[in-house]
Amino acid sequence: MKITIIGAGPVGCYTGYLLAEQGHKVTIIEEHETIGLPFQCTGIVSSEFADIIKIKRSFLKNTIKKARIYSPEHNYFELKFSKANYVLDRTKLDQHLARKAQKSGVKILTRHRFIG
Repeated sequence: MKITIIGAGPVGCYTGYLLAEQGHKVTIIEEHETIGLPFQCTGIVSSEFADIIKIKRSFLKNTIKKARIYSPEHNYFELKFSKANYVLDRTKLDQHLARKAQKSGVKILTRHRFIG
């Protein structure tokens, strides 16, 4: 079966990898020239992320046990996590997952855009 995935972010690349490992022919279409750039989010993930994808030291920036969420009025509330959460370098994570997908046979087309 041929499968096309739009977007070479973490979900697109990891899904492509899983499908290719099952024998599917997968193509990922990514509009940007470089996977992971521009980065679109902070890369904070829960500890359960490591149950799905092995976190390499090269893209681990920090661990956190709490976070403060601020409003525009400078009020905040604090979240405390039962387990440490991870702050990841999103560019390195995205590129790692893209390489993993490609090693499984996924074709990634950069500078391409899905229209319609």
